[in-house]
Amino acid sequence: MSIPKTVGAAALLLVVHGCAVDPTRPQPGQTVVDLDSTSGTEMVARRANETPASDLRTFQFTGSKQSLEVGLTRRDYRGIRRLCIATLTYDEFLPDQHYSLIQSTTGGRVGVQLVDRSGSIVAHVDEVPCL
Repeated sequence: MSIPKTVGAAALLLVVHGCAVDPTRPQPGQTVVDLDSTSGTEMVARRANETPASDLRTFQFTGSKQSLEVGLTRRDYRGIRRLCIATLTYDEFLPDQHYSLIQSTTGGRVGVQLVDRSGSIVAHVDEVPCL
């Protein structure tokens, strides 16, 4: 194999390996909140305590009290895409733990739920304003 092909193959392996590494592995003492949207919607991380999120798919932070802001898009009953902004505040985040922020839709209303590792809902916002 020629040198350019070898270098190209090695670069491809590094890219594939980088995609396989867990990007949400926190530093010791950090908390991770993963975003989980349902089919037909999208959810992106916007801010944690007024600080812009560095990753659109997850929050990583230290400290027990956090105010997390996410942007959601969904289609309404007419098929029109709507933008929603949810802010969820929780005072009891634990270090070295993973949580999930799950989007929910009930009767046309959008909400978000914070779920801990055991699957318990620890905080929620029932009605998220949409534009």
